[in-house]
Amino acid sequence: MPLPTRPLRRSLAVGATVVAVVVALVLGVAPAGADPRTDAAYADAAHRSLVGRPATAQESAAWVAHIGAGGSRGSLVVPLAGSEELEAQLVEAEYQGILGRSADAGGGAFWLDYLQRPGATLRSFEARLLGSPEFARRAGPTSEDLVVALYDVILRRAPSDADVTYWTGRIDGGANPVIVARGFLGSREARALDVRLAYEGFLGRAVDAGGLALWIDRLGATGDEQLLWASLVVSREYYDKVPAADRARTVPVAVPVSLALGQG
Repeated sequence: MPLPTRPLRRSLAVGATVVAVVVALVLGVAPAGADPRTDAAYADAAHRSLVGRPATAQESAAWVAHIGAGGSRGSLVVPLAGSEELEAQLVEAEYQGILGRSADAGGGAFWLDYLQRPGATLRSFEARLLGSPEFARRAGPTSEDLVVALYDVILRRAPSDADVTYWTGRIDGGANPVIVARGFLGSREARALDVRLAYEGFLGRAVDAGGLALWIDRLGATGDEQLLWASLVVSREYYDKVPAADRARTVPVAVPVSLALGQG
């Protein structure tokens, strides 16, 4: 049976080609599927990594048939990385990590719809939550409290005195909090942290210098973490890890912003 599909955001709709190029350059292309058992294990691992559950029997059979017929893994993984199932989990995780509560029905539906729109990215959604009055109230009564919270949640470190002075001045001077949050999220430091966490989560190792440099640049251009995740799952390195069931990794769906205030 054909795989279930849905309209993808534009950034992910063109992602299969980008994934193929990036994986070939950095991690190598996975071999053509020859063993249905290996391809079934790969389907299961990819679903566990991206949506936190094993593949259903129908999904596994469809993936095995597609790969066995010479179809690309990217054409399977990219839609999964942009699926409504994953993005619903991301919305809930971001609410928990940034606002410290579950998404209400209206807010959850609104932001899930937002993530389905062409050009929308996880980063832009995070910026809106981090720039919200609710996040500012949770951080504390002063602009200094807000700056400290942004550093803690996004960069996982305390700001220097100079950092606090600069950003407090920006906020007190009337800077839009959403734009401030977007600047934090798009910083080279934040992008490097995103890449390191993705490599550790999906591949179980530290990122190499070439991969770090490439993905810092790509995230600067697109802001699309889900494309990074898809590229790692499509890679030969990931594929070679999965035939043994005990090596299939389940990866937290939100990195690194989806951490509650005060958590390491």
